[in-house]
Amino acid sequence: MTLETAFMLPVQDAQHSFRRLLKAMSEPGVIVALHQLKRGWQPLNIATTSVLLTLADNDTPVWLSAPLSNDIVSQSLRFHTNAPLVNQPELATFAGNG
Repeated sequence: MTLETAFMLPVQDAQHSFRRLLKAMSEPGVIVALHQLKRGWQPLNIATTSVLLTLADNDTPVWLSAPLSNDIVSQSLRFHTNAPLVNQPELATFAGNG
C-alpha cells in the first residue's frame, strides 16, 4: 500500500485549516490560504487535500471523478480519514470533479 503524507501535526493543522475554511465560508469573497501541507495528493491540489483531511470522516461519503481518483488518493483518504468512497456522486457528501 502506498500512502501520501497528511498533516505533520494532525490536531493543530486540522484546527488551523478548519478556522480558515470557516472564515472563507462565513465571509464570501475572502480568500484564505491552506498551507499546512507541502503538497497535495496528486492529482488533488493542496487546498482540496486539506479540505478532505479537515472535514472528511467515517460519516462523510466521498466521490471523486475519474481524473481525480487513483489508488494512492483512495488509499490515503481511507487511511487518514476513514471516509467511505462511493461510486455515484449523488450518494456523496463531498464530491470532487476535475
